[in-house]
Amino acid sequence: MMRTVLLAITISFALPVFAQGTIDKHGRYIPTQEEIEANKQMAESLRRPTSIGLRLVFLNSNTGETSDLASPYKPTDRIAICIILNHYFSSPITIMESLNQYRDLQLELLRNGEIVPYKKEAQKQLDRALTEPPNGSAAPIQFLPAKDYTLRRIDLSDWYKVLLPGHYQLTVRRRFAWGGEWVQSDSITFDVGPTAP
Repeated sequence: MMRTVLLAITISFALPVFAQGTIDKHGRYIPTQEEIEANKQMAESLRRPTSIGLRLVFLNSNTGETSDLASPYKPTDRIAICIILNHYFSSPITIMESLNQYRDLQLELLRNGEIVPYKKEAQKQLDRALTEPPNGSAAPIQFLPAKDYTLRRIDLSDWYKVLLPGHYQLTVRRRFAWGGEWVQSDSITFDVGPTAP
């Protein structure tokens, strides 16, 4: 009887191992058909990411604190924003985050209702990112469901020339697969006041 119980316990613990891929003689991982199908489904979900939300918050560069509101800036101030990601898939997702901040990211900044153009170098980088498949360094980041994560920090000075006084509205779009659909963030607003005399 004891031998039967031990055999049953051994088999029950071994079952999940059989569902996983194997390592071949060259040390390469060979995934199971179930893993391949799950990866295909996740890749398709990231191409059409209806379960991912993006939110923008202001980042205080001195303290590292974030806020939904910002005091008026001066034209010489550094304006930093964090992109917060939240998703509602039933399991964790893994996203490849490029070290190139212009890859798979677009900003729309309005000043008094008019679009603010990108800096010349930023526009070149964005044009290249839209026409060339990913080929630079990237890191996989895992995100659990229904939790807020900082996806990326943005310094507006990397994207735009010195901001003139006015009322601004910023929206960010991000895609999670090459050629995939874009997810748009909420908008945040801020003011840039005149330079002090």
